Amino acid sequence: VIFSGGEFLISGIGEIERFLRQVRRVFPGKIVLFTNGTFPGKLRRLLNENLVDGVHVDMKLPYHCLNPADDRDVLEAILGFVPSGQCLQNMLESVEIVIRHNSRYSQVRTVRYPPLDDEYFAHIRSFVNGLKQKYGSTVPYRLNPFHPPQGAEERS
Repeated sequence: VIFSGGEFLISGIGEIERFLRQVRRVFPGKIVLFTNGTFPGKLRRLLNENLVDGVHVDMKLPYHCLNPADDRDVLEAILGFVPSGQCLQNMLESVEIVIRHNSRYSQVRTVRYPPLDDEYFAHIRSFVNGLKQKYGSTVPYRLNPFHPPQGAEERS
């Protein structure tokens, strides 16, 4: 079972845990969570409690290289808002949690957004590979193609 769409971790941790425990009782398979990484504490807890088997975390930008004050345009263009420095730190912490956990059902992923040049993706890959080396992790990094919403071509 994959939980995705919106941000699954936006609800309270108690509610999320109760729900996932119910799912575990009726579903013997693997549970994977898709997240943008803004809630590292909740993510860590769910992994520690074995309530999810894997996590796909989005690393849309090289957060470790960005500053909200200096990089407003790119943050707004890709994320749709300008996050605080703490939000960027949370997303980086989540990436590290996923890599350190080292589940074969996890991955770090980035969409190849057209406005970004290859330098952005190289920075992300380097960051992820450094964490993988630090933790002896095999969690893959995926650079996924951008697929415009259907009908976007006709509108432009």
